[in-house]
Amino acid sequence: MPTPRRAAARGLAGYLVSLRRTDNLGRVVLPVELRRILRLAPGDSLEIFVDGPRVVLKRYEPGCVFCGALSELVGYRDRLVCRACIRDASARLLSPAPPSPASPPSPPAGGAPSEADAQGDPVLPS
Repeated sequence: MPTPRRAAARGLAGYLVSLRRTDNLGRVVLPVELRRILRLAPGDSLEIFVDGPRVVLKRYEPGCVFCGALSELVGYRDRLVCRACIRDASARLLSPAPPSPASPPSPPAGGAPSEADAQGDPVLPS
């Protein structure tokens, strides 16, 4: 059985590196070899995923909340957003909105009430 370092160097993903038991609080200690392979330092965060019968640990790399990009990040309200998403959102917010198909018709020019309004009859949209 190759050592964990050799297993990682050979690209043997999924190869049994170590067997560990959980303690009474459900914690697992990652062996030092695995922490070195993943370049984990004390206090680093891990993402935990479930992939079928597997639990996957991945070193946390913060990215854009919209697209996941890892570069050109800007903090906004405790979230990270990349500059490309900021440009996209700005362009969408600043561009005029297309008219809604269900919007009521605009009032007649001059703002004067129509004859039907003056008589008290309901005005139905056309």
